[in-house]
Parts: sequence; C-alpha cells; structure tokens
Amino acid sequence: MDDIKKLQLIFHTLADQNRLRIIQAIDRKECTVSEITALLNLSQPLVSHHLKSLKNAGVLTTTRNGPFVIYRLKEPMILDLLGSFLDIFKGLDEETLGEQPSFITPLWWVEMRKKCFGGKPWE
Repeated sequence: MDDIKKLQLIFHTLADQNRLRIIQAIDRKECTVSEITALLNLSQPLVSHHLKSLKNAGVLTTTRNGPFVIYRLKEPMILDLLGSFLDIFKGLDEETLGEQPSFITPLWWVEMRKKCFGGKPWE
C-alpha cells in the first residue's frame, strides 16, 4: 500500500468525533472498554466498534489482563500530532469553514449527474 493510501485510511479513521474523543480519553495511559464508556458516556457497543476501528488502523494496541482488554495508544506521539494540527488551523472556526457536507460525493456520482441532468450532484 502506498503512503497516500495509508494516510487516507488513517485520516478517514480519525475523522470521527467519537474516535478522537476516545484517543483523548486514553491519553498516555491504558483504559478498558468500561472505563472509556464511563468517561465518554457512550454505549459499550459503540465504544467497542470505535476501538476496533482504531486498532485496525494501527492507532491503538491492546494487552489482556485476565478478562479485560486494555487499550493504549500505539504511539503517544499521536496526541502531539493532533495538537499540532489544532495549532496549524487555530484560526479556523465553524464560521470560517462554512457548512461542510457530512459526506464527500464520489467523483463517479458527480460525473453521472452532469451527464444525465446537466447539474450539480446535490441538486
């Protein structure tokens, strides 16, 4: 897999607010699913789903302690990098960014709408 594809997958994984909250909650310590659930006031199935995605993306690693699975950041530097992104884009706010779509329209959809309807894909 080339570097661009890796970055795309990582940024896609990190593009979820709950996943970022989980990373922030774990910080530089270890947490169980129940600890994260209590910290973030999210359901256990939702937290488990996001933890699996973060682990599959290589953001988290696990160890087992009896019946408990303990999650921690694979690289604590991730927090520093997220902080750096916030520093770089600190001048941006919701008003500056404008209303962003909740999804990115696939290019094939845009092209199909142009050919079939001569308009924009969201019209």
